[in-house]
Amino acid sequence: MIVSLLFAFAQFRMILLILGAAYRNSIDAALGVVQGQPHWRVFQSRVLSPWIIKGLSILTGGFPLAHIFFVIAMTALAGWLMLSLTDRCFGRRAAWGAFFLFHLLFCLLLAPPWLYAWDHASIILFTLFTYFVLTGKDWRWFAVLFSVAIFNRESGLYIALWMIADPLVKAVLDRARPQWAMLVAGLVCFGSGLVLLNMLRDLLLVKEVGPALFNMPEMAGRNFQNNFVMNVNFIKNFFENINFYFNMLIPCLMICILCLSFILSVRDFRRYFSLALVQVASVVSILVFGVISETRVLLESIPFLAMGIWVLFPEAEKGTSRTNRRRPFPLVKSAGFTDSADSMDRTVS
Repeated sequence: MIVSLLFAFAQFRMILLILGAAYRNSIDAALGVVQGQPHWRVFQSRVLSPWIIKGLSILTGGFPLAHIFFVIAMTALAGWLMLSLTDRCFGRRAAWGAFFLFHLLFCLLLAPPWLYAWDHASIILFTLFTYFVLTGKDWRWFAVLFSVAIFNRESGLYIALWMIADPLVKAVLDRARPQWAMLVAGLVCFGSGLVLLNMLRDLLLVKEVGPALFNMPEMAGRNFQNNFVMNVNFIKNFFENINFYFNMLIPCLMICILCLSFILSVRDFRRYFSLALVQVASVVSILVFGVISETRVLLESIPFLAMGIWVLFPEAEKGTSRTNRRRPFPLVKSAGFTDSADSMDRTVS
């Protein structure tokens, strides 16, 4: 945990160096959600991280300092989870590989002018999601995770999507009835999530300040904007105007997500296709509704890349049982993420 905390301080220094004065805008964006005056209407449902920061401000004496503490703490926790949970699945070497890959990708995806509080929480939530998939947790774990993630960002719906897709895929392949508990829970989560998102936006929104602040009146009241043509032009420009910012690495990273999704599906279709489907849906969603120039939109895909890539290395999987007996990161047990060595062996093999 100490190593992860040191890396978190280093990453925060990089955030300040890259974003500069624009970091204050990210603080204001989180505060706006708490006050019911977000930049955009869609932000109003992303209440989890801003309200955690608001709670921390009672201890720190101010929202900006609480935001800084939150960012450092979330980065440290994300790194520690990446290290600990990957160790449980694939062994110590893979764990350190995932840890350094996480920090490398995090640094790579830093870009002005935005880095929202919910971006940091998304990394943690999708690290847990990836771990739950890899270890074959039952529907209750995913339902609880969804109930937290949906308050952080609408990308929590991807968890519900997996809960729907996975039992259906396995039922088709096994020519058997689906796991009804997982399927029904997924449908309930997805439907209730859509209702909850719109309810939060309708009830908590006082004023959408973005249209006036950024001189974009045409964006007022919208939940989403079709940015596909703009993003295609961005990607085209990345490759046509190569410079020392190496912006072409961003679309290359998206290609890596798609390639890893395909390879995992080929390796074990029954086990990984639903996870791959979620990642493909995420990339498509970013291309259509996101803004590629804001590279932070890919942050929640880091856990899939950092942890999922080790599935491709059989020697990492073979070391799982030894890792469970060794338990070099005992804090995982106290956090409640425990499985027997035999259960983990069956899950990974």
